[in-house]
Amino acid sequence: IDSLLMNETGADFQDFYQHTSFCNKNSINLLWVGKIQGLKGLPIALHTLKKLKENNIPARMTIVGDGPDEKACRKMTNRLEINEMVLFMGKIPNVEVKNLMKKFDLLFFTSLKEGTPHVILEALSNGLPILCHDACGHGDVVNDSCGIKIPLQSYHKSIQNFTKNIAYLYDSKYKLYEFSKNAKNT
Repeated sequence: IDSLLMNETGADFQDFYQHTSFCNKNSINLLWVGKIQGLKGLPIALHTLKKLKENNIPARMTIVGDGPDEKACRKMTNRLEINEMVLFMGKIPNVEVKNLMKKFDLLFFTSLKEGTPHVILEALSNGLPILCHDACGHGDVVNDSCGIKIPLQSYHKSIQNFTKNIAYLYDSKYKLYEFSKNAKNT
């Protein structure tokens, strides 16, 4: 009966997925998952996309989730003129999120404060590299074998550091492959 039970995180490492190619369609494809509200930091991700655009780094971000700040973030997307880079999917079933993880290059996790989010563990079980703040539970789980953590300093420093690291990963696709390969062990 133990084989029929899923652990409480929803992360299933028996069906670990190993990514084999990255940055298809000549862009880095980012996945952002969470409730669209204050401490999740979606505006940091949107401003990072604007900086990537200014630096001619082709990037696309799919946003999964909804929340009280969704309307404001959609307006921000318009104001930053990054509509062509962003897709708001809304809230979708968890099984669909896990399937999506197999199609992206990087989980872009901008949360500022929370415990150990299940989405981090689910991403690892799907071989999806992670870019996040070095904070709280996600800072404890993500290490340099499966992703990149940036210091939690200020809003502008976060945007600067996220931009720099996404540009690096776009130019260093082999690093994304290494992160994916090491995710299961992490």
